[in-house]
Amino acid sequence: MNRPWTTQRSEVVYGARPWLELTREEVKLPSGRVLRDFHQVWLSDYAIICAETDDGQVLLGRLYKHGVRDTTLIFPGGAIADGEDPLEAAKRELLEETGYEAREWRMIGKLVVHANYGAGHACFVHARGLTKAREPVQDDTEEITVEFHQRDQIRGLVERGEIVLLDCVAMIGMMRL
Repeated sequence: MNRPWTTQRSEVVYGARPWLELTREEVKLPSGRVLRDFHQVWLSDYAIICAETDDGQVLLGRLYKHGVRDTTLIFPGGAIADGEDPLEAAKRELLEETGYEAREWRMIGKLVVHANYGAGHACFVHARGLTKAREPVQDDTEEITVEFHQRDQIRGLVERGEIVLLDCVAMIGMMRL
Protein backbone atom coordinates (compact mmCIF):
# COMPACT_ATOMS: atom_id res chain seq x y z
CA MET A 1 0.00 0.00 0.00
CA ASN A 2 1.23 3.50 -0.83
CA ARG A 3 1.52 5.71 2.21
CA PRO A 4 1.71 9.51 2.20
CA TRP A 5 4.68 11.50 3.38
CA THR A 6 4.28 13.82 6.36
CA THR A 7 5.33 17.47 6.08
CA GLN A 8 7.04 18.40 9.33
CA ARG A 9 8.19 21.89 8.44
CA SER A 10 7.79 24.25 5.51
CA GLU A 11 9.41 27.60 4.77
CA VAL A 12 9.07 30.00 1.86
CA VAL A 13 12.47 30.31 0.20
CA TYR A 14 11.30 32.66 -2.55
CA GLY A 15 7.90 34.32 -2.69
CA ALA A 16 6.64 36.21 -5.71
CA ARG A 17 2.93 35.42 -5.83
CA PRO A 18 0.87 35.53 -8.00
CA TRP A 19 3.69 34.35 -10.28
CA LEU A 20 5.82 31.92 -8.30
CA GLU A 21 6.60 30.67 -4.82
CA LEU A 22 9.29 28.20 -3.82
CA THR A 23 9.15 26.40 -0.48
CA ARG A 24 11.59 24.07 1.22
CA GLU A 25 10.01 21.32 3.27
CA GLU A 26 11.18 18.81 5.79
CA VAL A 27 9.22 15.63 5.13
CA LYS A 28 9.08 12.30 6.90
CA LEU A 29 8.79 9.22 4.71
CA PRO A 30 6.71 6.20 5.78
CA SER A 31 10.00 4.37 6.43
CA GLY A 32 10.86 6.98 9.07
CA ARG A 33 13.60 8.61 7.02
CA VAL A 34 13.49 12.43 7.05
CA LEU A 35 14.24 14.53 3.98
CA ARG A 36 15.27 17.98 5.15
CA ASP A 37 15.48 19.66 1.77
CA PHE A 38 12.44 18.76 -0.35
CA HIS A 39 11.19 21.57 -2.60
CA GLN A 40 7.72 22.54 -3.72
CA VAL A 41 6.87 25.06 -6.41
CA TRP A 42 3.65 27.05 -6.33
CA LEU A 43 2.36 28.34 -9.65
CA SER A 44 -1.18 29.49 -10.28
CA ASP A 45 -3.57 27.07 -11.94
CA TYR A 46 -4.21 27.91 -15.56
CA ALA A 47 -6.63 27.20 -18.37
CA ILE A 48 -5.53 25.88 -21.76
CA ILE A 49 -8.08 25.98 -24.57
CA CYS A 50 -8.57 23.92 -27.71
CA ALA A 51 -10.79 26.31 -29.68
CA GLU A 52 -12.37 25.21 -32.97
CA THR A 53 -14.44 26.74 -35.70
CA ASP A 54 -17.59 24.98 -36.87
CA ASP A 55 -15.72 23.68 -39.91
CA GLY A 56 -12.96 22.01 -37.84
CA GLN A 57 -10.21 24.62 -37.88
CA VAL A 58 -8.19 24.73 -34.64
CA LEU A 59 -7.05 28.11 -33.34
CA LEU A 60 -3.40 28.27 -32.29
CA GLY A 61 -1.22 31.19 -31.27
CA ARG A 62 2.33 31.71 -32.48
CA LEU A 63 4.51 33.62 -30.03
CA TYR A 64 7.90 33.84 -28.41
CA LYS A 65 8.16 31.96 -25.10
CA HIS A 66 11.17 33.06 -23.10
CA GLY A 67 11.26 29.82 -21.09
CA VAL A 68 12.09 27.87 -24.26
CA ARG A 69 13.94 30.82 -25.83
CA ASP A 70 12.08 30.38 -29.10
CA THR A 71 8.88 31.02 -31.00
CA THR A 72 6.35 28.20 -30.79
CA LEU A 73 2.71 27.42 -31.47
CA ILE A 74 0.45 27.15 -28.43
CA PHE A 75 -3.14 26.59 -27.51
CA PRO A 76 -4.36 29.86 -25.96
CA GLY A 77 -4.81 30.12 -22.23
CA GLY A 78 -3.63 31.73 -19.04
CA ALA A 79 -3.77 32.02 -15.29
CA ILE A 80 -6.90 31.34 -13.29
CA ALA A 81 -7.38 34.00 -10.62
CA ASP A 82 -8.00 32.94 -7.02
CA GLY A 83 -11.64 31.88 -6.75
CA GLU A 84 -12.24 32.13 -10.50
CA ASP A 85 -14.07 29.32 -12.28
CA PRO A 86 -11.75 27.59 -14.83
CA LEU A 87 -14.34 27.89 -17.62
CA GLU A 88 -14.77 31.60 -16.96
CA ALA A 89 -10.99 32.03 -16.96
CA ALA A 90 -10.80 30.17 -20.28
CA LYS A 91 -13.44 32.43 -21.82
CA ARG A 92 -11.63 35.54 -20.58
CA GLU A 93 -8.23 34.34 -21.77
CA LEU A 94 -9.45 33.32 -25.23
CA LEU A 95 -11.06 36.71 -25.75
CA GLU A 96 -8.08 38.68 -24.39
CA GLU A 97 -5.41 36.78 -26.30
CA THR A 98 -7.17 36.16 -29.60
CA GLY A 99 -10.28 38.33 -29.80
CA TYR A 100 -12.47 35.23 -30.29
CA GLU A 101 -15.50 33.98 -28.39
CA ALA A 102 -17.07 30.53 -28.59
CA ARG A 103 -20.65 29.23 -28.55
CA GLU A 104 -19.95 25.95 -26.66
CA TRP A 105 -17.61 25.33 -23.73
CA ARG A 106 -16.73 22.22 -21.74
CA MET A 107 -14.04 21.10 -19.30
CA ILE A 108 -12.15 18.07 -20.58
CA GLY A 109 -9.66 17.53 -17.75
CA LYS A 110 -7.45 18.86 -15.00
CA LEU A 111 -3.85 17.67 -14.68
CA VAL A 112 -1.05 18.26 -12.17
CA VAL A 113 1.81 20.12 -13.84
CA HIS A 114 4.67 18.32 -12.04
CA ALA A 115 4.24 15.22 -9.85
CA ASN A 116 7.04 15.93 -7.36
CA TYR A 117 7.12 19.71 -7.20
CA GLY A 118 3.44 20.53 -7.62
CA ALA A 119 3.49 23.66 -9.78
CA GLY A 120 -0.28 24.04 -10.07
CA HIS A 121 -2.88 22.46 -12.32
CA ALA A 122 -3.56 22.76 -16.02
CA CYS A 123 -7.30 22.90 -16.70
CA PHE A 124 -8.03 21.67 -20.23
CA VAL A 125 -11.02 23.25 -21.95
CA HIS A 126 -12.69 22.65 -25.33
CA ALA A 127 -14.44 25.53 -27.09
CA ARG A 128 -16.46 25.24 -30.31
CA GLY A 129 -18.20 27.67 -32.61
CA LEU A 130 -15.68 30.48 -32.73
CA THR A 131 -16.59 33.99 -33.80
CA LYS A 132 -14.37 37.05 -33.93
CA ALA A 133 -15.64 39.49 -31.29
CA ARG A 134 -12.93 42.15 -31.24
CA GLU A 135 -9.25 42.75 -31.59
CA PRO A 136 -7.12 40.98 -28.95
CA VAL A 137 -5.91 42.87 -25.88
CA GLN A 138 -2.28 41.83 -25.61
CA ASP A 139 0.46 43.32 -23.50
CA ASP A 140 4.10 43.59 -24.56
CA THR A 141 4.91 40.16 -23.06
CA GLU A 142 2.45 38.40 -25.39
CA GLU A 143 2.68 39.29 -29.04
CA ILE A 144 0.46 36.50 -30.36
CA THR A 145 -0.23 35.80 -34.01
CA VAL A 146 -3.49 33.85 -34.36
CA GLU A 147 -3.40 30.97 -36.84
CA PHE A 148 -5.94 28.34 -37.86
CA HIS A 149 -4.91 24.77 -38.65
CA GLN A 150 -6.89 21.72 -39.78
CA ARG A 151 -7.49 19.15 -37.00
CA ASP A 152 -5.74 16.41 -38.97
CA GLN A 153 -2.58 18.53 -39.36
CA ILE A 154 -2.00 19.31 -35.66
CA ARG A 155 0.15 16.23 -34.86
CA GLY A 156 2.43 17.17 -37.74
CA LEU A 157 3.14 20.48 -36.01
CA VAL A 158 4.56 18.53 -33.04
CA GLU A 159 6.60 16.29 -35.33
CA ARG A 160 8.07 19.36 -37.07
CA GLY A 161 8.92 21.01 -33.74
CA GLU A 162 6.45 23.87 -34.11
CA ILE A 163 4.58 22.77 -30.96
CA VAL A 164 7.02 22.00 -28.13
CA LEU A 165 5.13 22.63 -24.88
CA LEU A 166 4.11 19.54 -22.94
CA ASP A 167 0.67 20.88 -22.00
CA CYS A 168 -0.05 21.50 -25.68
CA VAL A 169 0.97 17.95 -26.54
CA ALA A 170 -1.28 16.70 -23.71
CA MET A 171 -4.15 18.71 -25.21
CA ILE A 172 -3.58 17.07 -28.58
CA GLY A 173 -3.81 13.63 -26.96
CA MET A 174 -6.88 14.52 -24.90
CA MET A 175 -8.65 15.94 -27.97
CA ARG A 176 -7.47 13.09 -30.23
CA LEU A 177 -6.15 15.60 -32.75
